[in-house]
Amino acid sequence: MFDSLSTRLQDALRALRGEARLTETAVDAALREIRLALLEADVNFKVAKAFVDRVRVRAVDQEVLRSLTSAQQVVKIVRDEMVALFGVAAGGLQNTSRTPRVIALLGLQGSGKTTTAGKLGGWLVRQGRHPLLVSTDVRRPAAIEQLNVLGAKAGLRVHDPKDERDPVKRAGGAVSEARHLGFDVVIVDTTGRLHIDDDLMGELEAINANVEPVDRLYVADAM
Repeated sequence: MFDSLSTRLQDALRALRGEARLTETAVDAALREIRLALLEADVNFKVAKAFVDRVRVRAVDQEVLRSLTSAQQVVKIVRDEMVALFGVAAGGLQNTSRTPRVIALLGLQGSGKTTTAGKLGGWLVRQGRHPLLVSTDVRRPAAIEQLNVLGAKAGLRVHDPKDERDPVKRAGGAVSEARHLGFDVVIVDTTGRLHIDDDLMGELEAINANVEPVDRLYVADAM
């Protein structure tokens, strides 16, 4: 997603740099492309609109447009607003001495936990880590198979004892396999649940006590 967004933004700003003298029309055309790029990257439409509006207010200032370096100034304005939108804090996971590091993905049903598990695993591989995935969602039809398919596509190992339907034992088994085979991260894809579902909340507490996750990541719909 970020690679595609970066490419689209660079294309829009490259068009600005090619203008001998900036006009409001040229700025609006570039901002239209930037807005589309943000929307295609699943940025909320209200956030995208507010971002473009802030950039436009600063970019169409007459002093900026009359400047000999107007294109560079607009590029800087876009960059400054992008930093304000996404933040300057370093991303990633906090350091820990725990091995394997257990990451539990939590959230409502249908929020994208399983897809996130695959993407997170791929990201960890690019960081030089060795993740093992496991699904503890024994209730949703094909949930375990979905993780297996995503894992296979990404070249990730998935812990999947075929006859084990106990979520706690599946999570614990993944941690044991990780220790035995040398995987340094275990990603636990949990069942979607509401806090009012006592049975599922009890299951989550049992998984938490059994594998003691270092990270509990809440997955939510970006829209």
